[in-house]
Amino acid sequence: MTTSNTSDVYTSEYPPDSSVPESLKEFLKHYYTTVDIPGNHEVYATCFAQDAHLVAHGHEWSGRNALRELHKGMWDGIKGRVHMPLKVFPFGGGEHKYELMISGTLEYDKTDGTSERKDMAVRGKYAKNGAVWEITYLQVWLTP
Repeated sequence: MTTSNTSDVYTSEYPPDSSVPESLKEFLKHYYTTVDIPGNHEVYATCFAQDAHLVAHGHEWSGRNALRELHKGMWDGIKGRVHMPLKVFPFGGGEHKYELMISGTLEYDKTDGTSERKDMAVRGKYAKNGAVWEITYLQVWLTP
């Protein structure tokens, strides 16, 4: 793995021979920064294709409206959080579509004063819509 700017928790490592374009790497950084900003529901939703599908915690959401509402609910009882996508592994794709596995951690502070840290794994499909990358499918696993 090649190391990027490790002082930025949203910058990931990629295999040295990775064909993932810089524009997709920047999109992933944008997505993880966006998901950690309370009240940023609309920007979060626009990271996804109109018909995107997300699977997490035994639940499924489809479409931007559902994902916008999901982001709102993600903040119930949460004071702050930081996703750290440490490593990205491409395993399918080409010029305008990619499938990636991401491993990392999630730290969050709850409104009750407690904090938690969980390992995360993400399987995502990303497609370029014109000049813009979008998530078309996302499946998330967190350790208990």
